[in-house]
Amino acid sequence: MISRFVVAAFVLITLMAPTTSLAAGYHFTDLGVLPGGIYSYGNSINATGAITGQGNLSNGDFRAYLYSGGPLVDLGTLGGNSSNATSINASGQIVGSSLTASNEQRAMLYSGGVMQNLGTFLGGETGFSSARAINDQGQIVGVSSTSSGQWHAFLYDNGNLTDLGTLSNDPNSDAVAINNNGQIVGISEQANFVQHAFLYDGGVMQNLGTLGGTSSIAAGINDSGEVVGSSRTATNAYHAFMYSGGVMHDLGTLGGISSFGYGINSLGQVVGQSAKITGSSGFVYTGGVMMDLEPMISNLPAGWHIVSAQSINDEGQITGWASKNDQIHAILLNPVVPEPSSIVLLGVGAVSLSAIGFSRMRKPSHGL
Repeated sequence: MISRFVVAAFVLITLMAPTTSLAAGYHFTDLGVLPGGIYSYGNSINATGAITGQGNLSNGDFRAYLYSGGPLVDLGTLGGNSSNATSINASGQIVGSSLTASNEQRAMLYSGGVMQNLGTFLGGETGFSSARAINDQGQIVGVSSTSSGQWHAFLYDNGNLTDLGTLSNDPNSDAVAINNNGQIVGISEQANFVQHAFLYDGGVMQNLGTLGGTSSIAAGINDSGEVVGSSRTATNAYHAFMYSGGVMHDLGTLGGISSFGYGINSLGQVVGQSAKITGSSGFVYTGGVMMDLEPMISNLPAGWHIVSAQSINDEGQITGWASKNDQIHAILLNPVVPEPSSIVLLGVGAVSLSAIGFSRMRKPSHGL
């Protein structure tokens, strides 16, 4: 399987339309943990601010959860001891994977309070499958083993299954995100573990290339078809990228060697994780600038560190996780909109005084 990868705000005068506003900072909410647990991870946030991810229980098992403004809700399993939720759409449908009573990994759909086993689409009941993402039309993408022992990206649409195949000469692939236009991104992998980011559109799988190195991985796509992910550079470091207009753009880092882009919204704001000169932090990338999230949070409790930002919705709300000592908690960051008094009118239009923020590889699956 594909390897897993575990990113001083300043004020910028930004020329913008009078109806547009950017966050001046963020308000931090600790989502807590499941009963008896000490870990939780925020994987996906939908248009209404509902969050899904994974947390642990007192016995060490991991469970998919839903956050909708109160305590985390354990979504259960398909009969096994662990589950993981990776994506939630605007209707609150959730996808991910779960172990069954026979300890097999299966793609799951959680809808209407019920977790459904989606099976192993491409290789019978002896392999594995995992659902990675769901769009607002209910189309699901993920990965499943095949009868030949490989694993392929799939699209599940209203009961109809499509094997997306792989890029030329690659035996394996994994679909990790889908937008509301049905465009899909993911990873195609060679036998020597060289990975290629792909865009699947109109029945064609396109290699998105790299930033000069050997490998790249796509992690998210917005409705404009802009793709975010990570790629090796010519110096063999991993950098977050945005693929737009047929070009892969290097988003840089927060001063360290590597960065990883995980989520993107319709405004082109990217979130992820980046190394700094010391340590690493979650970031947001917007307006051509990558910003460290921590300095932008006025109410960040003492001792907490923003480890990673995983998903951002069109309201600018962000989920990911933060750490303090041996604790890791899922988080919600709500953007703080500048007061009207901070908007200065010029002859050419409105200028908003705004703190610019934020920019999976495949997102970490924490065991599933």
